[in-house]
Amino acid sequence: MDEGRNVIFQGPPGVGKTHLAIALGLACAERGQRLLFLSAMELVRRMKTAFAANRMPHYMKMLTTPKLLIVDEVGYLGLDHDQASLLFQVICQRYEKQAATITTSNKAFSDWGHVFAGDAVMASNCRWGVRGVRGEALMIHRSFSVGNPLTQFVRTWSHSVGFMRIRSH
Repeated sequence: MDEGRNVIFQGPPGVGKTHLAIALGLACAERGQRLLFLSAMELVRRMKTAFAANRMPHYMKMLTTPKLLIVDEVGYLGLDHDQASLLFQVICQRYEKQAATITTSNKAFSDWGHVFAGDAVMASNCRWGVRGVRGEALMIHRSFSVGNPLTQFVRTWSHSVGFMRIRSH
């Protein structure tokens, strides 16, 4: 997170992508850093509202200021072209500011063109700065407590974040 790298947790539903993103968010908060967590649909809904109210510069600043932005469920529902463009703007501006963004998705990268309203260029550019790391399935049945091994893993891993594909067994 200190280097502003982007992280994408990609895998089938129910393997812990959102839980892991939240755990990294908690690690960020424990360090006294600001973060924002939104679903992809909520993010674009709020951006469209800000655009309609002529408040887009203010809202974009709010989205690019936190040290970490977590965008959950990218691809759960498809985006129209305007929504895809708004999400793309946020990801690009955060990348330019070297502000970390965690994205969760149950869609393979090969399907991201459909997620981003059929725009394969926009979809591929949303992967800027993403590192490649592959992991096994992560089934989370315990809470994120101080002594929990998963919590320790997240704290250690948050210093060298990258791309993790989470697969079920």
